Amino acid sequence: MLVDIPLLDTQLNLNYKNTISATAPINIIKLREILSFESLQYLHLFNFYGIWIQTSGLSDHVIQSKTYAISIEDILLFKEQNSHRLIHAQELEGYLLIFSHAFYETFKEGLNMADFSFYNESIDAVPMHRVSMVQREQLVKILDTIYYEFTNYKNTEILWAYVHALLLNLERMLSDGHLHFPNHSKDLTHQFELLIKKWYKKHLPVSAYADALNISPNYLNQLCKKNFGKNAKKLIDDRLLVEAKRALFSGNLSISEIAFKLNFKDASYFSRFFKKQTGKTPETFKNKHILE
Repeated sequence: MLVDIPLLDTQLNLNYKNTISATAPINIIKLREILSFESLQYLHLFNFYGIWIQTSGLSDHVIQSKTYAISIEDILLFKEQNSHRLIHAQELEGYLLIFSHAFYETFKEGLNMADFSFYNESIDAVPMHRVSMVQREQLVKILDTIYYEFTNYKNTEILWAYVHALLLNLERMLSDGHLHFPNHSKDLTHQFELLIKKWYKKHLPVSAYADALNISPNYLNQLCKKNFGKNAKKLIDDRLLVEAKRALFSGNLSISEIAFKLNFKDASYFSRFFKKQTGKTPETFKNKHILE
């Protein structure tokens, strides 16, 4: 039996194996309850940010096609659009905190998730990070407080303040020991990310995005290489690829319908794009994940 909680929409019938959707801005789940969520054991895409921290037990995850073995020394940081599958879990204790970018960015003007170094990276960046025992205890104390507030009061402003404190602590722990605050180049790259989300189906050239940001295409590429390790065109293609994989995961649309949905000229053009990016045809990719 599937368990229905606000942020994990597991009542998706045929689609539940492939998608976990954010239907509320924030939730926190104790890891001992995770195994009741059958959808986590199938390949799916996250529509939210997540922080997974274990205080005991072991777990194995597939994230963006790579396998990670997680112990109490590790934390997992999920990004929106990450593909994920929980393949093994044993005697888990700890928390999974999940929240939407809109939840974090609503309460204070000028904030965005890309301000944090561990979330402002390419989509295939390593999501596993090692922390010390002292650092883990600091994070768990904040998560204990979030869990108490969430289960008893659900005051969103207070929850936001605790999440903000948690993210600032993570930034200090995982960078160089200092807090990093937004700068102009990060703001531009965040605006570029927002434009990609808005325009990716239009198949616009990089110059169109640069014009919208009032910068040159060369400077936009420099910013993208610095902040993401990829040029601007690759980031646009990555977004198209994520949406293509999402449609293929669902198994509900034909290749031609997916091509039409993503505004490709025709199915053959879409197939060439997909194979260039992944080394596989859409048909091969779709059949593989339907079998899983």
